[in-house]
Amino acid sequence: MRRTLLLSAAFLALPAAASAQTYGGVQAFGDSLTDNGNLFALTRNVFPVPASPPYYAGRFSNGPVWVEQLMPRLGLSASALDDRAYGGAETGLGPGPGPGVLAQVSQAVSIGPRPGPNTLVVVWGGANDYRNRGRSTPDPAGLVDGAVNNLRQSLELLVAAGARQILVPNVPNLGDTPEGREQDAATPGTAARLNGIIAGHNTALAQAVERLRQASPGVRITVLDVNALFRQVVAAPATYGFTNATVPCLLGVAPDIGPASGACATPEAAAGTAFFDKLHPTTAAHALIAQYAAATLGGPTAGGNAAPARAQMAMLSTAEQARAISERLAAVRGGQNGLGGSVTVLGSGLTTLTGATTGGVSEGSRLGLDDSGERPFGMFLYGTHDWGDREAREGAAAFRYRGSLVALGADYRVAPGLIVGAAVGYGFGESSLDGGNAEARSWKLSAYAGYHADGFYADADLGYSIDRYPEIRRDTGFAFTPQARGDTRGNTWSAGATVGYDAPVGGLTLGPFAGARYARVRTDGFTETGAGSLNLAIDGTRATSLIGSLGVRLGGVFTADTATVAPHVRLAWEHEFSRDARRVTARLGGGFLTTEPGVGARDALVAGVGVRVKVSDRLSLVADYAGTLARADGRDHSLLGKVEVKF
Repeated sequence: MRRTLLLSAAFLALPAAASAQTYGGVQAFGDSLTDNGNLFALTRNVFPVPASPPYYAGRFSNGPVWVEQLMPRLGLSASALDDRAYGGAETGLGPGPGPGVLAQVSQAVSIGPRPGPNTLVVVWGGANDYRNRGRSTPDPAGLVDGAVNNLRQSLELLVAAGARQILVPNVPNLGDTPEGREQDAATPGTAARLNGIIAGHNTALAQAVERLRQASPGVRITVLDVNALFRQVVAAPATYGFTNATVPCLLGVAPDIGPASGACATPEAAAGTAFFDKLHPTTAAHALIAQYAAATLGGPTAGGNAAPARAQMAMLSTAEQARAISERLAAVRGGQNGLGGSVTVLGSGLTTLTGATTGGVSEGSRLGLDDSGERPFGMFLYGTHDWGDREAREGAAAFRYRGSLVALGADYRVAPGLIVGAAVGYGFGESSLDGGNAEARSWKLSAYAGYHADGFYADADLGYSIDRYPEIRRDTGFAFTPQARGDTRGNTWSAGATVGYDAPVGGLTLGPFAGARYARVRTDGFTETGAGSLNLAIDGTRATSLIGSLGVRLGGVFTADTATVAPHVRLAWEHEFSRDARRVTARLGGGFLTTEPGVGARDALVAGVGVRVKVSDRLSLVADYAGTLARADGRDHSLLGKVEVKF
């Protein structure tokens, strides 16, 4: 019992971060499930409904209703709630004593205040239409059409009045409430008939909402699947912290309260009970709905905002392969570990974003390493590692990343100064976000060519990557299905080119260089698992990048008795030329959210420092660091360790 009470209290204490959307307030329309005291205030001087006590302060429950408990989860104060709901309301204009849902909405849009673009508007109705007439109507389809049409008109009025964020809960199975089960026991088949009508309502409601979405670009309408949540609670109450989902606290329904059942004799027992009377939820069950609503509202935002991290990981990993090739061609230009059947073995290393900012290393003659008699074939083995982060921006969550790559390549000198080759690599990494992370794996194929003569050099490469994201995790913000998982695949095409010139200046080498790298990332759509009705469907995505770089490299050579040392420093400016919106669409509850996060910061200043040590004719060592000195939305770091061995 104590555990159940603590779980119920925890519903109220969960942070507002469950929904990443920013709202200016909430305006709610509906019936007794949403009424925070309106009908009680209207009737209190005649015949108060519901009687308080035993009902709480005019609510049809023993505490605050779900929309009140939703407010802190959205980061809003109680005063930001404009609740227009009335207990007993049907979807139309009546019947009284309070107005129906359509009447509530009509009054709000005609008299005000009207909802603003950042107001979350809640429209929840239909239960009373079916409770009042569903068991006896000779025309179930007509009853459904009428109720859904009323809700459609309400939504159209709100959209025309300026609403842009709308939440529409569907109707739970009334046949599975204590009242519905009691009626079914008296007249078998009553519950099944009622639940069948409600199923038709929920299907028609989803279709009507979808048509309105298509007719209203820029309006986000989310269907809250309370029906699914209710069915899950009834089927497995203990899973959701309840010990009792059958016996209500009160054996009647307001205004006919009935006697207390004894099921809620203690606060602990009340916290573990799903129904306060034969129809209405307890405040603990309302808290569950509030948490579920916040998770539903925040899910598409969180899922969509995580997608840019996966695209960025693919681009960074592709740049790693380009970095491996760039280093290989630089070594060939320098004559170190050249083409004569040699093998290059690298330890850990890192790359800059473009893989094209290292400049040339055409110091072969100055190092005394050129060997025109070398055989024309060569191979290399390379390993890299990088890490960094990106700050949050509109449509993209902040994330941290780390990745590694191993690559094997072979090349052939087709003419003096001209080399062609191919490489295959395997990359693996992970991005971590607040509320989730994703692992990435990729196989990469590249073809490349390099030419150098008299200090001038030009390199080019073309790459293709088969990408996998075998583990994508998202925190839902809903305690009972806390994490959704997914996996997907994709591919990346890339192409790059670098030109430069290394000129001797005194005892040093000074060389400007310029480069460009293009990448196009495609990721397949996927549907999450593990979170039930909170599973997102993420549409396939596309992302392109075109980064240009312009820099300079300064190097020198120093000879000692036992080694030749060639240190260098480099500095490059990088600019993103792509205007790609990188559109992401996440779907939940029949609705969707589309974001266009763009490419992020366009400029970065990248610096590097490295040293190459020729220990002997057979052995050379390389150490290198590269990192961003200035980037508006994050940092990148690159360490490189390399061992070159001649055979």
